[in-house]
Amino acid sequence: MTADQLQARGDAYRAALELTREALAIPYAATDGDDRIRSEVLQARALQALLMIGSILDDHGPDQLGFTNAERAAHAMEYCRRKLAENPADCYRTSGMHLHR
Repeated sequence: MTADQLQARGDAYRAALELTREALAIPYAATDGDDRIRSEVLQARALQALLMIGSILDDHGPDQLGFTNAERAAHAMEYCRRKLAENPADCYRTSGMHLHR
């Protein structure tokens, strides 16, 4: 493997790790009811991160469609971003929110 290939792989791994952190580092919930919602959101986001990581680490060379590992990694990360957008971490009250009555 060339130095450029190693650098590209390292860049892809770093981007995947950053996206995984984005998926999992969501705010704590304010109440028990909010914590149930947060748990569901976190579970959905963790699943997408796990699928992305699996796709990137399953390094088997070009696939049946001719996509390289780098192309599959880019697709996996883009798909993960779309799925994370479907499960935003802003649908519950967080411990840092002030509730006014």
